[in-house]
Amino acid sequence: MPEFTIKLEGQEEFKVRVSNFNRILATDLEKIVKRNATRVTKVGKSNAPVSPTGNLQNSIRSKDVSKKLGLSYKLAKTTAARKKMAPHRHLVELGTRDRMTKAGAARGRMPSNPFMARAENAVAPQYQREIRERIFRKEEL
Repeated sequence: MPEFTIKLEGQEEFKVRVSNFNRILATDLEKIVKRNATRVTKVGKSNAPVSPTGNLQNSIRSKDVSKKLGLSYKLAKTTAARKKMAPHRHLVELGTRDRMTKAGAARGRMPSNPFMARAENAVAPQYQREIRERIFRKEEL
């Protein structure tokens, strides 16, 4: 029976290239996440109602939550009005029902103004398109 030998060359180089590809992809996705979180912040600030103090607008910030989720790359951010500076943010976003004091005096209701939901909805299509384009981009290892 004839014998033959197969010699694979470049196996180590291939491993290095695959490792680099994963790191490059994660870095590119980090940039997309950061860029779109910034967009949501800007649109949210422009949608927020203007008050004399400007606290609601100024409280809108992006925050990295990747470590909390156990991710090794910065692929998760939340963008919201922060509680410390604007404790009333949820009342503006979601509105209130008819309110009464303990003494029975009517305080009316506040209609919802979903300024952050509109910001997220405005940015979402572009964000999703950028992610899809990056993930499905053809590259050579």
